[in-house]
Amino acid sequence: MITAPIAAFDVAKHSSKLCVLSPANDKVMDGVDIKHTDDGFEKLSHLLTKVERTFGVRPVCVVESTGHYHKRLFEYLTEKGYEVAVVNPLQSKSLQDINIRGAKTDRLDAYRLALLHRLNVTKVGKVPDDAVLELRTLTREYFSMSDTLAQYKNRARAAIDLLFPRFDQVFPDKFSATALALLKAYPSTQHLDKATDEELVELICSTSRRSAEWARQKVLSLREVAREAPGIRFGRNGLLIALQSNLTIIETIQEQLAEIEKAIVEVAEPLEGYHHLMSMPGMGPVSAATILGEIGDVCWFKSARQLVAFCGVDPTVRQSGQFKGSRSRMSKRGSPLLRRVLYVIALASIRTKGNQDAVNPVLRRYYEDKVAAGKAKKVALGAVMRKLVHYVYAVLRDGEPFKLRTPQQHIQAFKAA
Repeated sequence: MITAPIAAFDVAKHSSKLCVLSPANDKVMDGVDIKHTDDGFEKLSHLLTKVERTFGVRPVCVVESTGHYHKRLFEYLTEKGYEVAVVNPLQSKSLQDINIRGAKTDRLDAYRLALLHRLNVTKVGKVPDDAVLELRTLTREYFSMSDTLAQYKNRARAAIDLLFPRFDQVFPDKFSATALALLKAYPSTQHLDKATDEELVELICSTSRRSAEWARQKVLSLREVAREAPGIRFGRNGLLIALQSNLTIIETIQEQLAEIEKAIVEVAEPLEGYHHLMSMPGMGPVSAATILGEIGDVCWFKSARQLVAFCGVDPTVRQSGQFKGSRSRMSKRGSPLLRRVLYVIALASIRTKGNQDAVNPVLRRYYEDKVAAGKAKKVALGAVMRKLVHYVYAVLRDGEPFKLRTPQQHIQAFKAA
């Protein structure tokens, strides 16, 4: 097998530094500046063609995953037919101290990326299809906006607690459609005192779609709360302006989140893997779409263990000489968004329904056994997350809906197959 030369790129915002290693690991090019423009890519094409002619084999390209800056270069190289390995920054950082001198330049970084690939610790990447890329973009935007929404809700809660104390006793969800409409129209107990019962009942009925009798009970409760806790009076105007501003932003973000979720479902619906994931208990539309968007093609992973490591839910191993660590922690070196989604699914899987039946009785029993064995609840939940990754891998690999089986039933089915 002919050893291929390596073209490594240290990627920046508008340009990259190119380093080329020969099959004998000699520097053929070092520190060549490649602009991320049409002219720059044309120059790159000539250089890579020259390398191919010199050694009789196409070079393997190596780029570091740097946010979104590497994506245009990655797309160009893959369209030209080059094999491209995308390096995790955690891997490239590990080679910074390979020399005694603590030097760090773009030129050196490109050389270190080339050495890293030569050590066979990087993998050639594949271009996800358009649907996967769309899901990745949409789901990441969804969670980013969800985080922003949480910040504005916290600000609004602080203002509501001062202007309208105990409002949440009447409306536990302060940001439901009815609660938002009430707070925008009557943001304080003083505003509520000026409103008539008929106005309040009409507003509650129009936003809640509940009966007039239910609305009157809510009005009575609001009157009682306003009488017992009249709210702050000093600095009230500033709080009112801040609350109205936050409520408007919250309403807008909630509308945008609904639109993004609708777009996510539209993109995910035609995908077979989406419906297979949705067959898992505790799985929601956004969670299933996020898993597909972050994982891409499950065929890129040779085993469920590789997918577990990609998600960052694998335990760390600490051992040196005669020392062997007794406490293993989750590595958290993979996709943080995947861990976030797996945590939500794990919580949903081990909870019970209104009739006290478990959502996923197998995982519920697995979780309870871990806790009974002396494991902390969060440690047991981490074990459930790893189980879920195995479920996800099996469902996507086999292309079949999820089937709930006990471990004994799974062993019997495996032997029968």
